[in-house]
Amino acid sequence: MAHFVLVLSHMLQRDGTLNEESTKRTLKGAEIFKTETADFIITSGGSERVHGDKAVAHVTRDFLITQCNISEHHIVAETRPRDTVGDAYFVSDHLGAGARMTVVTSNYHVSRVEHIFSFFLPDLTELKVIGVDHPAGLKLIAHENKSLSEFNSQFPDRGLSRTELFEILRTKHPLYNGEMF
Repeated sequence: MAHFVLVLSHMLQRDGTLNEESTKRTLKGAEIFKTETADFIITSGGSERVHGDKAVAHVTRDFLITQCNISEHHIVAETRPRDTVGDAYFVSDHLGAGARMTVVTSNYHVSRVEHIFSFFLPDLTELKVIGVDHPAGLKLIAHENKSLSEFNSQFPDRGLSRTELFEILRTKHPLYNGEMF
């Protein structure tokens, strides 16, 4: 049974490097990868909402290689996701039934990640979500709650096929339906 560690990057700085929150998440992901002897570490995120044209997944991958001494053979850079919903949908392409996955995010984001990933990845034997400490004000908590409510309205039914899930993502989600990009 393969064990994957998924680092949900946050944002990049203007100079194209990981911001503080993304760095914390990446360092924690590297620590888990090494201490739990995971098989792969997945970096996630496209280039739509970043400075420059390098995908967040690639910046995170490069950080893991240069700063954490993780071999590129153990890193999967997934550049299609634009948000947490896309992370759960697209990362599932790399997992087989019975895979274990540890997702690393920020503490304020853990509940939403658990909900969304459990929805998209019901075949996982084990899903663990780890949050790194990062301050979250009332505005950020309100955003998390609103995003979870929107997810539940866009994806009300469990048990849909991948094709049906992608159709919802492609037609209803503003980050994937052409409204924003």
